[in-house]
Amino acid sequence: MKKLLSILASIGLLTHSISIVSSCGKENDQSQETNTVPSDVNKIEKIEDQTMYEAKTKIVVVRSQVIIKDAEISAISENEGALSVSVSNAIDSESKGFFEVTLKAKTIVDTNVKVKYGDFESSFNVKVLGAKHDEPSTNELLDSNVQLNSSTPEQVIFANPVKDANYEVIVVDKDLVSIENAISKDSSGNGEVTFRINGLKLGKTKILINYEYSQVSLYVTVVEKYGFPFLSDYEKKVTIIKSTEDNQNTITKYITVNNPISNGELELSTNVTESLLPFKVEKVVEDLKFVIFKINITSGYKKEQDVVVNLKYMNKINETLLVDIIDEHTIKLDVEQTLPIEVSEGRHKLIKLDVTDRFKNAKINVVNENASTGNIDAFAMNDYDTDTNEALTIVVYGLKVSKENVIEYSYNGIKFEIKINIIVDSTKKPSISGIKYNDVIKLNTNSGTYYGIYIDNPLTNEIISVSYDNENLKGKFSASVEGHNGASYYNLLLVSGKDEVNDDAKIKVTLKYKNADDLSFFVTISSKKA
Repeated sequence: MKKLLSILASIGLLTHSISIVSSCGKENDQSQETNTVPSDVNKIEKIEDQTMYEAKTKIVVVRSQVIIKDAEISAISENEGALSVSVSNAIDSESKGFFEVTLKAKTIVDTNVKVKYGDFESSFNVKVLGAKHDEPSTNELLDSNVQLNSSTPEQVIFANPVKDANYEVIVVDKDLVSIENAISKDSSGNGEVTFRINGLKLGKTKILINYEYSQVSLYVTVVEKYGFPFLSDYEKKVTIIKSTEDNQNTITKYITVNNPISNGELELSTNVTESLLPFKVEKVVEDLKFVIFKINITSGYKKEQDVVVNLKYMNKINETLLVDIIDEHTIKLDVEQTLPIEVSEGRHKLIKLDVTDRFKNAKINVVNENASTGNIDAFAMNDYDTDTNEALTIVVYGLKVSKENVIEYSYNGIKFEIKINIIVDSTKKPSISGIKYNDVIKLNTNSGTYYGIYIDNPLTNEIISVSYDNENLKGKFSASVEGHNGASYYNLLLVSGKDEVNDDAKIKVTLKYKNADDLSFFVTISSKKA
């Protein structure tokens, strides 16, 4: 939308047919609920521009300094085909003065998002980067508790860390909790984001952790009083590969005891001693309000399911942890695929894998060993195995004709090598759609509109172009396309001036794409509103 306005301004025109959407939220106790808004109030707080990865979701919190009861809330993406948006609630029925905008990136794009809260409007830019196999990511986070008028530490560890990456911790409802050390930098490059949560008011809210261009969320509940010692939420079931004579497998978990007893110790025990080797327990953080224990669990030499580990703390806490001991994973291609995999140049292919003994939230990674050659690109559909009933899939893009390209797939640390040949595609040619051939598009004067243009069978290094009688139509009409090389979707922007163009002098516009038939259509301009 920003681009549309700038184009109109550059040719001295006004526009009357542009849709925008906006929203807002509450900043602090100085916010006020009202149905009438002073004209001198800066209604919506500044929304920072966002950067995120392709095929990922990100939440942006929008706040207003003025709260309007039952204000209508909405959001719209300038390029819905590349970036879709949704809001947490359509009406501010609870007079909160803030709301969440969820961004879902479909493809690489630079675009703009408009938000609206009542009659207040604002916008921010979104840059979507191409997906990478080594994006910073973290496992699904568990809920956390904090006592009213107290604080508790929290640590989130990102895999694939980035040295000196900026990170920020954002609270959705600032009335409930506040954050210490909310903005910092990962100067050590270890992926650790450490902060403290202060409980201000009873209730439950969401915390957003932005690290580099990735995001993860955490729910926090403020409780009135801890009372007796209790454990923070922890993963109730874990999986470990059985040990061998040559290799012992160990996993590390952290258990937090709230409202601890002085010199209290956490004891672990099990009756299945042949399945689990002796535990190692270490107190790594000790505070008056909490204690964190680090536990190492080492598997035995026998496969076993649902081994019960007892967690006991000073006769005050008796909890359990279930452990599955599994055989080492075996990874193979889906039955319909064989090595080497063939991928056509300028196209992509989905590679499906069969993995034995899958378990929820197992770490998945893909390494493109030929990344420096520019022959192929590859990434996993998920960084963690969040649904063991869904197929495990790798997306491979063929960039240049080549042989013996190698990608390495790993599941829970077990690796599998896949060889890829990029071949010349001699099958289908690209085609352009979205507007009918020789169709007549009628524009009003001083207006602009977008059309979605689709490319079937796109080529990796190609981009659509548009042509028309540019010299004779300066200041009267313009046409431009937005998108990137290899995209299957583009935005076509048509902008009219103040002069009419009737049927006898209609403007011919032609869309061109390599190896595709040209798509031509016509434009007329009228001062009469349709």
